[in-house]
Amino acid sequence: MGGMTVGFMGNAEQASIKSVRFVEGVPAGDTIKVIVQNLGSSSVAIQHGYANGVIATNIISGKAFVIPKRSAQEITLTFPNDTLVYGTQQQVKLTTAKGTNVKLSLIYDSS
Repeated sequence: MGGMTVGFMGNAEQASIKSVRFVEGVPAGDTIKVIVQNLGSSSVAIQHGYANGVIATNIISGKAFVIPKRSAQEITLTFPNDTLVYGTQQQVKLTTAKGTNVKLSLIYDSS
């Protein structure tokens, strides 16, 4: 029984959002740069990215961002204009290929 528990936990994804940076003046739409930290022993594939419930337009083609094991990587997410509203609370959510959701709420400001 203990071996099954250890095996299951060993396969658990350990991704988190380390930081989010809002990119100003991008003509293609609202853009954020997200640093994803993977503390797990296997890679994590970020399949979808969302801001305020709106899916990112640059990863809906099915091509995932792969974060290698025990590393951090910056990914860029682009959304339709007016998805991100300056000075308001934003929720960023990433969904992995295994269905794990990673979320972070923050205020969109200049700091």
